[in-house]
Amino acid sequence: MVLVEQREKMIYRVYKLHDKSVNIDIDEKIMKFIKGWASKSTLNIVNYKDRDSKGTKNSAF
Repeated sequence: MVLVEQREKMIYRVYKLHDKSVNIDIDEKIMKFIKGWASKSTLNIVNYKDRDSKGTKNSAF
């Protein structure tokens, strides 16, 4: 679970790095990568991680 969280932060940082870039192609490619990664990997762990210790709803991404 820690590994997944680290990967999410890394991907977010990579996207933020290009967030203010004038190169829209890079932004679009990174967003597609994030969406593709989220749909493949995050959905697999949502059920495992969707409730915290207090029983409140918790998103994996």
